Amino acid sequence: MGKRFCRAPRSRSMGGNRMTMGYAVDRRNILKAAFVGIVLGYLLTKSGGALFIGSLFLLTLWAIQRYFKDAPERDYVIALFILGFVLRALISVVGHIYNEASGNLFHYMGYTGNCIFGDSATTSVVAQAKVDIWRQKLDPAVFLSYIKLGHSFHFYICSFFYYLVGKYELSLKLINAMYGTVSCVFLYLIARELFDKRVARLSYALAMFFPSLVLWSVANLKEPILILLLSVWTYSLLMIKRRRFDIVHVLLAALVFLAMRSIRGEMAQLVIMASGVWLFVALR
Repeated sequence: MGKRFCRAPRSRSMGGNRMTMGYAVDRRNILKAAFVGIVLGYLLTKSGGALFIGSLFLLTLWAIQRYFKDAPERDYVIALFILGFVLRALISVVGHIYNEASGNLFHYMGYTGNCIFGDSATTSVVAQAKVDIWRQKLDPAVFLSYIKLGHSFHFYICSFFYYLVGKYELSLKLINAMYGTVSCVFLYLIARELFDKRVARLSYALAMFFPSLVLWSVANLKEPILILLLSVWTYSLLMIKRRRFDIVHVLLAALVFLAMRSIRGEMAQLVIMASGVWLFVALR
């Protein structure tokens, strides 16, 4: 008598749907929608790039599901991940189609680039030229003024993608959209490590739909992969601090640093200096 018993709210399952945080996430429907998206993307673009991106999308969803053990947290991360990627993909598709229809294209020495903004068309042109050089269809000396730009990690990724699936810029833009979306997942992990889940949720939502971050991840620019690498680098440092130089995260940080240095050397130098000072103070 006189005692009150409080029962924690439980998740309810209805027809395969897990009801959490006021919304339903059915993982089977997620997989079905992703599969349909892959097929439609391939049919619409007639590009193997759509299959590659769809497979990458499914692999990322699988990794998120495996990593996050807490069901409400996992459902929240997955739901915003899908919404964030779809938003970026729609902007990329609309911008690409508009440029094609209006003729707003960049032409250089027989190569064409579709530029949403910035110098994204240059990235595509240089990547196309590098593929022709690899196939011995172009003399590097002819393209010397631009080809020197293509010696970074980012340009090699773009060129290798074109080499595998053919030249289709929209597919490459969707890969950048994936970079931008995955960066937000690492931001969630960083905020959770430094603060708590409440701060992580808010940071994740703000980053996923922040206008400038969305726009920077819908074009063929190096900034999306740089932001992703910086996010992975920061998370690796936090794991190194927690686990006292865990070899896996040390190697991961080293690889990420080399990639950053290849893309933008001055940024990598500032990052390594700041990180070294932080680790020295944190591990004392």
